[in-house]
Amino acid sequence: MSFFVEKVPANATEQQIHDLITTYKEDLGLGFKPTFWNLFTALSSCMVFLCLLAGLTNLFLVRKNAGVAIIKGVVGINVIIFGAAFAVMLAFTFIMPIACIGLIFLFLLIGWLTIREKKM
Repeated sequence: MSFFVEKVPANATEQQIHDLITTYKEDLGLGFKPTFWNLFTALSSCMVFLCLLAGLTNLFLVRKNAGVAIIKGVVGINVIIFGAAFAVMLAFTFIMPIACIGLIFLFLLIGWLTIREKKM
């Protein structure tokens, strides 16, 4: 949401924090000197890419009529990864990423639990 809505500092303390987050560059070695905002942007985009990877992989398997065992295995891997991501989100973030990853994890878990072999 920070790409669409700019946060305007309300007081001098918030202005100081905003300036430090967007301009202070700490030397992390090997010529790597990001601002906190650069790190935040990179990690936020990784969440989007994780969701795209999982969603497009699952869509590909379904469209190619992959076997039930393969789909259940891939969804099981997704459950583990998104479960771990959900735990991290609960510990370190705010409501929007917690809700998004939590819902993804919940529906993947329900899907994984309900995948059954077709009876012929």
